[in-house]
Amino acid sequence: MRSEIRNHPRIVDAETCQAGCTCGGEHPAPEVTLYSAEDAAQMMAEECRAIYADRPVLLLFDPETYAVAGADLEQRLLAEKVNLITHQFDSNPVATTALVDTVRDLDHNMALIISVGSGTINDLGKYSASEDGIDFWCMPTAPSMNGYTSGIAAIKVKGVKRTLP
Repeated sequence: MRSEIRNHPRIVDAETCQAGCTCGGEHPAPEVTLYSAEDAAQMMAEECRAIYADRPVLLLFDPETYAVAGADLEQRLLAEKVNLITHQFDSNPVATTALVDTVRDLDHNMALIISVGSGTINDLGKYSASEDGIDFWCMPTAPSMNGYTSGIAAIKVKGVKRTLP
């Protein structure tokens, strides 16, 4: 299920991508919509409550991303009375099938997974949500990372890093 965030200007969505690429090639439209707001954490909290009501939401972070953005987002989600479950990974996690299994064990009955971070945490949340048919949002903590809009995740499987859809 794709949820629509209300009342916030889109930066990129499937319609704007139909205009074509500067390379001249045809590319599939993204399955993601990007938004920008002065206070993204508050926007996410309000939208989360409006869209998911009392349905459970899983918030993923590590100690570093919690300090940068996760604590603020968690407080705002709780203030909006979001039914929140949190999971903190150890510092500098590596996206392995074991950590995917950890997330998937936690995501039963979840309506939404929110990853706070980039790279690994984004991939763990995005891949688990995709596998289990759960909506996924990300609160980015790095200014640029191609994984935010990518439909793939880099997961280490039996010691080998693989790109998984």
